[in-house]
Amino acid sequence: MAYSRLIMKRLALGIVLLAALGRAPAGAWTFDWAGRVEVDAEGLSSDDPNKRHEAVIELAKYDVALTQTHLLKALRDPEEKVRHAAAKALGAGGAIAAVPIMIEWLGDIDPKTKGIAAEALGEIGGTDATQALTRTLGDADPTVRAKAVKALGTIGKKGNPSVVVALIPRLE
Repeated sequence: MAYSRLIMKRLALGIVLLAALGRAPAGAWTFDWAGRVEVDAEGLSSDDPNKRHEAVIELAKYDVALTQTHLLKALRDPEEKVRHAAAKALGAGGAIAAVPIMIEWLGDIDPKTKGIAAEALGEIGGTDATQALTRTLGDADPTVRAKAVKALGTIGKKGNPSVVVALIPRLE
């Protein structure tokens, strides 16, 4: 009986400490501690691109289920570093809603943007991502092609070995 009270006290203390910190450890739970997501997302409306970038970095620390709406909006930000940080966060979180925009980015002029889109698609996976990355294997830029190959490898490692079939004709 005393042992179970001790466990309950420690559990309560842990919850109080996490609440006092303002957020749960990254990826620990899908829970918005004290509305911090909305507070951090307010930075996305700043006129200062550095503050918008910082806001995306802060939002990336939460579960993407809580931040996806804000990060998807950040993909349309006028500042490149804000867009790229949002794409990385959405990719790392496996946000399927970002796939159409990332596919769109694969057609961009900038190889860096194409590469970030490929990396995000590799993290997210799925049929649409795989098909888009397979088409990207024919890109004129060798760096973009390499990112597409790596992204397809990431998808393959996550349980879709059929992506290897897309790579075989490109080995030549």
